Amino acid sequence: MRLLKSISLFSSILPIKNYSIVRPQLKGNSTFKPVLLTFDDGPNQIDSVTMELLSVLKKHNAKVCFCLIGKNVKQYPHIVKQMYLDGHILGNHGHSGDVFIFKKKEKILMDIDACNVAICEAIENIGHKIDYFRPGYGAYFKTQKHHWESKSMRILPVTDFFFDHKVKPSEMEKFVLQFTKKVKKNNGGAYVLHDGRNEHHKINSKITTSRLQKKISDYDRTWVPVAVDKILIELKKSGFIIPALDDGLPNQLNSEFKKFLFGE
Repeated sequence: MRLLKSISLFSSILPIKNYSIVRPQLKGNSTFKPVLLTFDDGPNQIDSVTMELLSVLKKHNAKVCFCLIGKNVKQYPHIVKQMYLDGHILGNHGHSGDVFIFKKKEKILMDIDACNVAICEAIENIGHKIDYFRPGYGAYFKTQKHHWESKSMRILPVTDFFFDHKVKPSEMEKFVLQFTKKVKKNNGGAYVLHDGRNEHHKINSKITTSRLQKKISDYDRTWVPVAVDKILIELKKSGFIIPALDDGLPNQLNSEFKKFLFGE
């Protein structure tokens, strides 16, 4: 499977926390096994992928964080409204989803603000506080932190990610096996998945072309809801703790998970 290996191998060598959302030390233990799933690059209406994912999450009473691209939010506001009504956490993944680290200060601020506005307009709640920011491609310079911190936002970290945006539907079973194996090894953690792709304007044409040619494209995300269903079944069976939609804290993380992610 192309690009399935995680990047944790490099974390022991490089000062990764200085420029990446990845926090390899973000793990549980034998008595506390928390798991936070996060989904980047949505919402995605093609093949009803994100709506199907919402149905799976509701079935499992599982709360996740959607790190949304503002342009996609503006295109499919009804999906974001459903995320909000279901109680999920809405995060900012930039308005364009482009590589973040080489943007100029003015562009950074505009990008963050535009995504926040798009989310608040979609959920019809202009006063909604968006707490978490995830830069495009998960990379940033330490000198850029004040741009989102000045807006009282913080980086939503992850333990690891698996390049699932490069996984094809035919590779789903192998991905689920490797993903759950890694989570179990870490006794939990926070992980990146993708219900969409940042190059959203290309998705439909890429999928259509590949299907006409009877090929399988990694732009096809139809496998994601099915995979998440299998992942949640396995993790719950193995005693992992997952934020619940009915925890009385809609669109927020409880104190237990905040402490896990941020040490507060």
